[in-house]
Amino acid sequence: MIKKKINILYIILGIILIMGIAIGLTFWVRSCNSNKFEKLEIGAKTPGRLNSILKHLASIHEIFQVVTRMKGCLKTIQSMEQA
Repeated sequence: MIKKKINILYIILGIILIMGIAIGLTFWVRSCNSNKFEKLEIGAKTPGRLNSILKHLASIHEIFQVVTRMKGCLKTIQSMEQA
């Protein structure tokens, strides 16, 4: 019971950390493009720095997906061993 609470706490802290990084990067990009207050669009019109940030965030998201898949596989293996 305590371990589940600790795991949920770590997940919440990780989400808060990622959100903080994303917000900080957004303000960093806006401060670099302070002359332009246009809506940021993902694609060919994005500045180079924002495009690289978005690529890094996408790779981080892929890493999280792989980790969650691995956790699911471990849980199924453990349940098969117990049966």
